[in-house]
Amino acid sequence: MRLLVIFIITSISLVQATNSYAQKTTVSLDVRNQTVKEVLDEIEDQSEFTFFFNNRHLDLQRRVSVSEKKSDIFKVLDRVFAGTNVSYSVLDKKIILSAEREMLQQAGKRITGVVLDKNGEPIIGANVVVKGTTSGTITDVDGKYVLEVSDGAVLQISYIGYNPAEVKVGKENVIRIVLHEDTQALDEVVVVGYGTQKKVNLTGAVGSVRPEDMGDVQTNSVSSMIKGHLSGVQITQNSGTPGSGSTIRIRGVGTLGADEKNDPLLVVDGQAVDYGIETIDPNDIASVSVLKDASSAAIYGSRAANGVILLTTKRGAKGIGKLSVNSYVSVQSMIKDYDVLNAEEYAMLQNEAYKNAGLTPVFADPASYGRGTDWMNEITQSAITQEYNVNFSKGADLSNYYISGTFYSQDGIIKNTGYDRASFRFNGDATILPKLKVGNSVALTWNQSYGNSVLGTAMAAPPTMPVKKEDGSWGEPGRGEGGVNPVYMSELYKGNKTQAWRALANLYAEYQILDELKFKVTGAIDFTANNKRAYYPKVSVIGEYTDFSDQKLEDNMSLGYTWQNDYLLYFNKDWEKHHLDAMAGLSLQANQDKAVNGIVRGFLNDEEYMQILNAGQRDWRATGGLERWSMLSYFGNVNYNFMSRYLFSFNMRVDGSSRFGKNNKYGYFPSGSVAWRINSEEFMEDVSWVSNLKLRASYGSLGNQEIGLYSFLDQLDVNQWALFGDGAVRTPGVSSLSLIDPNIKWETTTITNIGIDLGVLDNTLSLVAEYYIKDTKDILLSYPIPSTVGKNAPTVNAGKVRNTGFEMELRYNNRFGDLSLNASLIYGYNHNEVRGLIKEQNFLTTTTSNVVRRSEIGHPINSIYGYVMEGIYQTEEEIANSPSWPKAEVGSIKFKDLNNDNKIDAEDRTYIADAMPHSTLGVNLSMQYKGFDFSMFWQGEFGRELYWSGERGGMYPVTDWRNVNTIWLDRWTGPGSTNEMPKPKYGEAYADVSTFHIKSADYLRLKNISLGYTFNLKKIMKARVYVAGQNLLTFTPFPGIDPEMSGVGSPVTYPQARSYTIGLNLNF
Repeated sequence: MRLLVIFIITSISLVQATNSYAQKTTVSLDVRNQTVKEVLDEIEDQSEFTFFFNNRHLDLQRRVSVSEKKSDIFKVLDRVFAGTNVSYSVLDKKIILSAEREMLQQAGKRITGVVLDKNGEPIIGANVVVKGTTSGTITDVDGKYVLEVSDGAVLQISYIGYNPAEVKVGKENVIRIVLHEDTQALDEVVVVGYGTQKKVNLTGAVGSVRPEDMGDVQTNSVSSMIKGHLSGVQITQNSGTPGSGSTIRIRGVGTLGADEKNDPLLVVDGQAVDYGIETIDPNDIASVSVLKDASSAAIYGSRAANGVILLTTKRGAKGIGKLSVNSYVSVQSMIKDYDVLNAEEYAMLQNEAYKNAGLTPVFADPASYGRGTDWMNEITQSAITQEYNVNFSKGADLSNYYISGTFYSQDGIIKNTGYDRASFRFNGDATILPKLKVGNSVALTWNQSYGNSVLGTAMAAPPTMPVKKEDGSWGEPGRGEGGVNPVYMSELYKGNKTQAWRALANLYAEYQILDELKFKVTGAIDFTANNKRAYYPKVSVIGEYTDFSDQKLEDNMSLGYTWQNDYLLYFNKDWEKHHLDAMAGLSLQANQDKAVNGIVRGFLNDEEYMQILNAGQRDWRATGGLERWSMLSYFGNVNYNFMSRYLFSFNMRVDGSSRFGKNNKYGYFPSGSVAWRINSEEFMEDVSWVSNLKLRASYGSLGNQEIGLYSFLDQLDVNQWALFGDGAVRTPGVSSLSLIDPNIKWETTTITNIGIDLGVLDNTLSLVAEYYIKDTKDILLSYPIPSTVGKNAPTVNAGKVRNTGFEMELRYNNRFGDLSLNASLIYGYNHNEVRGLIKEQNFLTTTTSNVVRRSEIGHPINSIYGYVMEGIYQTEEEIANSPSWPKAEVGSIKFKDLNNDNKIDAEDRTYIADAMPHSTLGVNLSMQYKGFDFSMFWQGEFGRELYWSGERGGMYPVTDWRNVNTIWLDRWTGPGSTNEMPKPKYGEAYADVSTFHIKSADYLRLKNISLGYTFNLKKIMKARVYVAGQNLLTFTPFPGIDPEMSGVGSPVTYPQARSYTIGLNLNF
């Protein structure tokens, strides 16, 4: 709240300061016989004033002589325009000049009005002229005009970059005019690899979105900003933990192995970075482009197999300075309650579980416990999130700059957790010589997260345990019970903290050698530093299964940097009906990461001054690491079109990487694409309702170098070895760790893409559709060897994966009087399939939290593998007539005998779930009416199934004294009672993974909704107040807290939050 007060006071101060500029600023002139135009230019050079006028109505070549020393602007303008019919209006730093014209002699009237763009923003300096006369005016800073006209006159309105309009004057005295952009004059420019292209000339699959296209929605990260707005891009929030990142997949999962091997390349203002999209301030984003096919992404070669995300940050624009102040405050809460048993239900099921296990029940009177402790309520809270951003931009003929600062703070919905982030950015460009331009992009970020989630602990905690005892000490489980006090654990962990610092800097110089030829050199560095510190104080034993009887300190630090130098040569030429542009480049890149980790136990006390590594008394442990890699790359592209109708593009990149041996040090990644703009053909001239029709096709190869840094080298293990005797004496030495294949090479992905772009009714309705086949080969896998070899398995190129899919983006934009309407439907479908493995292997298996994931030819990567549940054994007779199963008993789970051998064993397991969604959907609707704006965004995923279980709070029955979900109230209690849920039995966890644990994770979610009103004030160019909600509605069959999670599923993932927001945007 204190920050909000400071924000309001600062905003008021800024308003007052802005209004006083014209009164405080002085101008000195000493000109002799110079033109009015030269005098106005001199005033603009001395100050921040900007003039607006219609040069058809002013005599700018008239010569004047003025001598003023430190005079205010009013006195100077009086001297300049003395004896003329020119009047002026000074509004802060904007000066409107207009010529008073003779009043029309015939009967007329005075009309007023306003000229706006399609978004309702005022157009400053638009020409408003009475057709057939020289009578006219220009609009002021609010887009308003006043004019004397005769009855029946026609107004002609024009402004650069907009289609002119004509309006006949009727009986009304106030005429509101909306100008629409001239799409031919203002072809949308899209950022692509190492440059930009007009969208109309694109031949590849490039998705592009700007913040203004997404509606006026507040967001705390770039990934959440673009989620659902680009087809073929799946973004999954890793968890709702404050500050947590996202998993981004472009056109599916393309390779086997670690998840990070499937991450797309991130490029910020031309600088390739390895990670950290969450550290980029979304307030600074000007546009986002996603390169999805080989034609668009091949320019990034060996790092582009998983797609490329290009982030372009804001820069200053020519014109008056623009100051923006933005802030919001949100209240967050759990997106969904998680229902666990109350104390009476818990005691009742515990007794039943003991009885079913042949043991004596332990709770004499379950009803006497009542509801007990609601641990989920005890550890959650309504949390505050707040953000404050101030940015300023300004530009002139020779320079521009953008400066921004943001502070963001989020309290977690789990108590004693949270996240803070502060960021600063400065971007600038300057022409220092007629042909030499220089510039920079510099961003500094700091963030910290603190606390640990105790969600899993709270789900499992016995509700019979109190938060605190009557004497004020912490509550603990009863005798024989397990578990720990989650509120106590939350207090214990709140001092744990992770901090990170990042500096992202990019400098460039650009020289125009010839009109057609330009050279550019860039230098960039990405520096990161991280510190993770966790202290666990000495505490009493709480429960049978908890022992924190000694303090422990963990202190980890890491430093890393990546530097990059690019040397680029650009050629651009138009002649007759031809256009050719080309680029050739050289890139150098190197990285180093260093880490030191320390753990120590045993401290004299828990005071903060004692919490340093060398104060620990025992169990000292220290580890560390140093990694380096480097790249040398050559690349180029050529784009040619004939009559802007037939389009051709070719790209080539050659990458050399330190990750590969001398036999495969370099990889070669070519691509090509063609497009045909059918609507430009003569036979389409009469089909006026088709604004755009383009067919595209592309093919090419990309690489993936995200493997171990030294896989082609034999690595050594330095250790103490017991070589002789009984092993008591150890000798230091080294040994070879692995067998190696010195000829390992790049993983290669080839993509075939066919697309169509369609626009109708002046692009009011537009469609972009794509079909792709994405094949990855030479995937690096571990070759199986006998354990008797005594070394780790070598890495070889063997795997193959195919992704096929369809994408569609349907957009509608129109205006009906004062109502502006924008809608979009974004859809993507992807099918993933393993196509090849090592010949000696039939499948690859990984196991995480008891979940078996298998990658086998003909199935998706990491499919969940297990038994098929056939019901519940109801009677002993049914067991006798069923395939044999050692765990079979009345009331337990019955599995299907898939191989018909009359027994249940591991051979009866099969593929039971695919944790990757097949389809993604985004639906966006935004409207503006006069000062009001409304936006709504729905997002969904379909065809995904998750494993919903675990040791804590999932579907496991009562065992080890853990609480469970209320679904166990519908358990089996006797023959015919249910065929869905087994009986609870102490010691039986039903841990054999089966369809019993699999739940559909399809969902459709109201991701964002907002309503705002914009005040157009003279003192403030624009002030918008809004309210918004996030994650307000979710439609899903998933029984857990949140189906929107990464991985194969877990009952204890920190859920996303539902939030209610109020915000303010001020533009000066």
